[in-house]
Amino acid sequence: MSILIFLSILCMFAVHTSFVKLAAFLYKRTILSWKHAFIYTTGITVVSMSYAALTILTEHLIPVPVTILIGLAMQLGFGGWYLGSKAQAANNGALGFKQGVWIAVIAYVLLSVCTIPMFVFIFLSFP
Repeated sequence: MSILIFLSILCMFAVHTSFVKLAAFLYKRTILSWKHAFIYTTGITVVSMSYAALTILTEHLIPVPVTILIGLAMQLGFGGWYLGSKAQAANNGALGFKQGVWIAVIAYVLLSVCTIPMFVFIFLSFP
């Protein structure tokens, strides 16, 4: 059973890394290496898990809509900081924070477009 869990986590990282790389390409043909896309995926996973653990430890003192907005702001902030400095524009210059946020938004939308139908399918599959 543990090998299946490991393979699903590995597949999740591969899909998310691919979406980050695709998002960088879709945003003005920006160049982002696979290594930086993978590091971003690992970092965003750590940020998300840390925030989820903090929310659980504080026993949900913050309302859910505020929690969702804070989590999204943290993800976009991390994307702006990391991707803005690592992604390269066509003229080989760093993009900056704002463009890094846009790449993170595009990656987030691509991931959502893929995973929401999958969750609906799984939800409707069970009686």
